[in-house]
Amino acid sequence: MDKTAETKTESGGTATTAVAVKDFVFAPTVIKVKAGETVTWTNEDEFDHSVQIDSLELEGIKFGPMTMPASFSHQFSKPGTYEYLCGVHNSMTGTVIVTS
Repeated sequence: MDKTAETKTESGGTATTAVAVKDFVFAPTVIKVKAGETVTWTNEDEFDHSVQIDSLELEGIKFGPMTMPASFSHQFSKPGTYEYLCGVHNSMTGTVIVTS
């Protein structure tokens, strides 16, 4: 099963920019978006989670820890591969691939 979500083009419908945080996993684990698009992570657990993207120098809180329902959004402006983890449960990992 492919765990990569891709943003759909104009002819393909709506963009996939949502990541669910549930059952101690990020779903989808890998998401592909175009530069300039925003990804939103939503905590659907009753537990605290965070989104920590060390390759980005984000100011302030990094989505947590917060208790559901809570969400965090980030607009990715530069192409690249951005790996992230839950700062509360470091076994939870994900990747955002940003294309031009």
